[in-house]
Amino acid sequence: MASDTLIDQALRLNAEGILSRDEPLLQLVQGIRRSAKGERTFSQSINARIHFDPARRQFRLRVDSPTKRLTNRQLEILRHLARGDTVKSVAHKLFISPKSVDNQKLQIMSKLGVRDKVRLALYAVREGPD
Repeated sequence: MASDTLIDQALRLNAEGILSRDEPLLQLVQGIRRSAKGERTFSQSINARIHFDPARRQFRLRVDSPTKRLTNRQLEILRHLARGDTVKSVAHKLFISPKSVDNQKLQIMSKLGVRDKVRLALYAVREGPD
């Protein structure tokens, strides 16, 4: 099942639809066909978790995920940390300094209300931001 973080990020990018591989094959095929015709297509399990915000003219999660407060860069760093990458490794992959990764990590922890690195790792694995 797709995490709220993934759904939120797809909606931020104005995704025209999201299909879950957990859906029955027939529903997936029908969803792909609708999508190919240019229709917005969401799996039933995902459709139940989103709503259309007419004021902003976009789909949004029904319940805001704590990761919604994170920037795209912070989500990217959190993904790498969730995979077990070290700060130095993340810095190398993203072409930034280890100090920048550490600063972002502290901001992530603050925004998520997480007080230590172990809890951040547990949160990242549990929420599955990849």
